[in-house]
Amino acid sequence: MKKAFLFILFFLSSGCDSKPNPPILLRQLNQLNIEEAGELLINRNDGLYKIERTFESDSSFGIIFVHGYGSFGKEWVKPVRYLSCQSVQTYWYRWDWNQCPDSAAEQLLEKLLAFTEEMNYDSLWILGHSYGGLIVALMSEEWRGNTKLTIHSIAAPLKGMPQSKLFCNFEKQKYNPNQNTKLIQWKTVHMNDNAFNRYENNPQIVEIIDGDIRQLLGEWNGTRLGHNRSISFVSSQLCKD
Repeated sequence: MKKAFLFILFFLSSGCDSKPNPPILLRQLNQLNIEEAGELLINRNDGLYKIERTFESDSSFGIIFVHGYGSFGKEWVKPVRYLSCQSVQTYWYRWDWNQCPDSAAEQLLEKLLAFTEEMNYDSLWILGHSYGGLIVALMSEEWRGNTKLTIHSIAAPLKGMPQSKLFCNFEKQKYNPNQNTKLIQWKTVHMNDNAFNRYENNPQIVEIIDGDIRQLLGEWNGTRLGHNRSISFVSSQLCKD
């Protein structure tokens, strides 16, 4: 218990309460302001939620969003809106961030294995940000499903942080994604990322075997491209693909 409690000091707390789970409607996310839309995403029990849309979507391909620690949800509203351009089904993964990386990655793996068996998708994009980007990268090494995964790990401390090493004995230098899995890392500029720039060493620097490491610029549309804004940038780029 002490380990789990101390580990949460690494991230910002959001104080989310457990509430009934209303459906996530894409039209609501488009109509509500950022704060209200963020609450619609984050204020729910753990699980995988379909983002309901009013038009037909490609049934062979889907997108899953995985938030980071202490998320208020609002940093994901624009990315979800951007990626509605793909005309495919999207999902929101709400998870318990008060645990060490290996445990969180194992839970995500089991959830996705069951999900893909039920839904029979040919391929999925999985976008994970910050701590969520770490757990999706860890999960990529253990993936054993038939569905092809393209995993986008955004502004994620893949190497681990001093706190994760101390409280969870977690530190990692290299990733080796398993079959049917492509891991793409999107790295922010170290000094522009307020989650990482207090540390001398950049926790995003790792080796990815047969992976794809993409360095983001320091600005986007004339404004600093930092930790949370990186999700919107990556989503806008994926919308063009």
